[in-house]
Amino acid sequence: MLSLGPSLRGAWAACLASAALVVSAPAGAVEPITVEVEGVAPLEAVTAASARDRAFEAALLEAVMRVAGRYVPATRLELERERFREALEPMAAAAILTYRVHSDSGPRVSATDLVSREYAVRLTASVDAAQVRGQLKSLRLIADSRERPSVVLLVRPDPVSPAADVALLALEDSVKRRLAAERYVVVEPALRRGGLDASSAVGFARALGADVGVDVGARWRQRAIGARTLGGTLTLEVRALRVEDGFEVAIARFEAPAYHDDPAEAQARAAEALEGQVADNLLLQLSRNWEALADPGRPIRLVLSGVTSLWQAERVSDALAEKLGAESVDLATIAPRVVEFLVQAPLSPGALQDRLTSLPFGGFRLEPVDVDRERVEVRVAPESELPPASAR
Repeated sequence: MLSLGPSLRGAWAACLASAALVVSAPAGAVEPITVEVEGVAPLEAVTAASARDRAFEAALLEAVMRVAGRYVPATRLELERERFREALEPMAAAAILTYRVHSDSGPRVSATDLVSREYAVRLTASVDAAQVRGQLKSLRLIADSRERPSVVLLVRPDPVSPAADVALLALEDSVKRRLAAERYVVVEPALRRGGLDASSAVGFARALGADVGVDVGARWRQRAIGARTLGGTLTLEVRALRVEDGFEVAIARFEAPAYHDDPAEAQARAAEALEGQVADNLLLQLSRNWEALADPGRPIRLVLSGVTSLWQAERVSDALAEKLGAESVDLATIAPRVVEFLVQAPLSPGALQDRLTSLPFGGFRLEPVDVDRERVEVRVAPESELPPASAR
């Protein structure tokens, strides 16, 4: 959390009327996250005391799961909830720094089964977010930015000049095997396509918590002399995007001719000829560009424009540390109506901008202005220039 003393507040007031002032104020490590949760345990065949203990343990686990949701996409957490619960349950109690029980409702009718009874405990817990994130990384449930990314790859036929599904499935399978052999995590959405965004590989990747979506468009141009089909040319267009911010990490185009009286056989031959080229090129671009984009040592420069009150800057700094998991928030520059922070966070610039502008601030809001690989700019929207009475 950023703490600004009286002298800095005076400097801020002076800057609003004159020149820029450059200062530095380290924000420290990730702060604990406080959540309010309810734990429930069935009363069937157990005593009320035993059920209460289980409900209390369930509440602690739910608090840790709530914090885990800060680092895992909601759709993936829902799909793999039991997997995450099993992984976090052994360390749930250790990750709770403090707690306060709000209510112990005792036995009650189950909310999901009116013929059953349950025990519920509601509490507020302060959770060590760094410990939860470290556990998720150690179990490889989320990726460290220095590791190989997880990938969703889809090969799709062009709707106007489609290639044969059999040829494309063989191509897709071959490229996925090459990616997996190079230690990339290949996420297979085939069994989960219902209800997910099927418009692109990036849509699947975002829903399933993968890092990169790779779309491969396939177009087949048939060649014939008179009534006789001689074969054709297969064109593949590859585009890989990083899910967090939409940055391109790979782009390529390939063509291969093939000849046979049977169009399906001709397409299969063309696809087979391109398999190695597509895999080699994709691996080369991913290995170079992913490492360059995911440099963990590079802070993000966050620029707040349209600032009219130091209170607004303090609220943004608090949100970065408490809600977005920033490891440090350093105040870099104060100028008239502009504040700049250097932010070290487990987020890309695009993801940082997206999440920051979606947060409520109670008196003002942030609007996206610009983003690139090292810099994010957001504007303080003039909904309310004054903080609530309790904040002044």
